[in-house]
Amino acid sequence: TDAFFAKAVSGKIINISGGKEYAISYVAQKIKEISGKNIPIQLTSKRLVDNVNRRFGSTHLAKKLLNYSPKVSFEKGLTKTFHWHKTNLTTSS
Repeated sequence: TDAFFAKAVSGKIINISGGKEYAISYVAQKIKEISGKNIPIQLTSKRLVDNVNRRFGSTHLAKKLLNYSPKVSFEKGLTKTFHWHKTNLTTSS
C-alpha cells in the first residue's frame, strides 16, 4: 500500500521500523564493523534533555493501516545506509 495515498493515515504518526529493539552499544559496534575502521566506541553520560532509557519503533499502526512488514534486516539496512552516506555525502574539513 502506498502510504502517501492511504486515506486512513491522515494526521497519524506511524513508525516505519524493523520492529525490534537494539542497544546503542550494539548499533555502534555494527557501524564499526561495517566501516572497517577500528574506532573506539566512547560511552558518555546521559544528557538532561535526552534521558529516555529505551526507544522502540512499534510497527503496530503501520501493520494495521498499511499492511506494513519489514522487508530488510537491521544489519542489511544499516550497511546499505552506511554505504549510501559514504558515496553520496561529503564532509568539510
